[in-house]
Amino acid sequence: MRDRFFSGGRLAGILTEAAVTVPGLDALAKRVLAEWQHGTLILQDPGIDPPAFLAGASLYPRILSRTRENGEILCALGLTPLPRDRDARAGVPGPVFQGWAFPGQGELRDEWAGFPEHFAGTPMLLLRWGGGEKDHTCILEVRASGSEDARRIAAELEHLAVHADPHASASPTGSWAAPTACTVPREDAGSCPRQDPDRELYKQAFRKIKQFIGQDPQRKAVLGRRTTFRICCSLEQMVRQMMTAPRDHSLYLYAPAEHVCYCGMTPERLFRRQGNRIWTEAVAGTADVSDPVLAGKLLQSTKNNLENRIVRDWITVILARRCRSVTASGPEKIRYGSLVHICRKIEGVLQGCPDDGDLVAALHPTPALAGEPREEALAVIRDAENFHRGWYGGIFGCQEKGVSEYCVMIRGMLTREDKAYIYTGGGIVRDSDAEEEWQELNSKLKCIQDSFDPKGILFTGRENRS
Repeated sequence: MRDRFFSGGRLAGILTEAAVTVPGLDALAKRVLAEWQHGTLILQDPGIDPPAFLAGASLYPRILSRTRENGEILCALGLTPLPRDRDARAGVPGPVFQGWAFPGQGELRDEWAGFPEHFAGTPMLLLRWGGGEKDHTCILEVRASGSEDARRIAAELEHLAVHADPHASASPTGSWAAPTACTVPREDAGSCPRQDPDRELYKQAFRKIKQFIGQDPQRKAVLGRRTTFRICCSLEQMVRQMMTAPRDHSLYLYAPAEHVCYCGMTPERLFRRQGNRIWTEAVAGTADVSDPVLAGKLLQSTKNNLENRIVRDWITVILARRCRSVTASGPEKIRYGSLVHICRKIEGVLQGCPDDGDLVAALHPTPALAGEPREEALAVIRDAENFHRGWYGGIFGCQEKGVSEYCVMIRGMLTREDKAYIYTGGGIVRDSDAEEEWQELNSKLKCIQDSFDPKGILFTGRENRS
């Protein structure tokens, strides 16, 4: 079988635990099947990239991750679930990927059907891509935990050898291919884009939130909106565009099955952990750079600062119960495309060795995505919103070699068949105005669209955002 996926690459070898060097994917597939070995294939090839790797795969789920720290991109195919016993998990080789849906929704449904409420596992196949202008090292790792995994991995290696050639001009197939037509069918005319809630229903929901807040300056709730589009490109194209996002943004992608995927570029970190050190941040308060006066005075805005302080204070209290010390920085502005946000960085020194899942449960969701008091805010959000949040506002990340990094899944898009769903939200406090909040959602929507579609050609009906 011709080794198409790695054609043009300079093969450094396949290393197994027994230090036996074996050339080629076919040999790796046979060895995995025979011995269930961990194997590593190292290449130097600027033509190999994550979108091509994902597009040529057949295993699910498919995962892509990039953290802020080093720009390394991880692409995973297939997951072996983690053992339920916490002690047994300690010996599992990384990376361990985990994801959590937005809480309190029950079984995921509607456009989120097929997504788990939580997943945790190690990849069967993992591609590490340096991603820098000079660093084009690609490392392919395989892990077989049993005979069934070994059979699936061997079949996937053989499949990749035939189908996943980033140097070939053939288009991807399946859910990674563009729809055959990029026009809205006659029976769907006027249905895309669709906003849930529309402007009038949003105002009604806004009034429910304001009743919850009353005159209490410490109360907050985040009201969301879903916008539905017809999509007119391959998912591979969007992932390739997504990878151009600045290094200070985390990338996430999770595709549980064919024809469905949630991916995005987020400026918000839930936490990074190394040993007993933990770093997090309060990101809340927004301005559009198209309004230079508002953007320039964002740090002086009473309403936006209140939003941010509520988040900072809440996180600080939560961490103080688990840390020997906690410190928070003063406010600063961070930019995300056409938006600027207020950010306060927070760090602490943990007591003991709490599990990542325990920390996620304590911190997720912060008032940046839910509100304060949290449980009351979640209840009023469920009553006010007329759509299912699913993984919007959820948590995604991985742990490896004692370092954990989890991002908040905002500024993303769910694709299912030929539909794209973009979710936006805004924090409402005592002094919030309904029309201003609606326009902020429009600004966030445009920012997300521009990130995926800078030329403005991929979403049908995109111009209708009012």
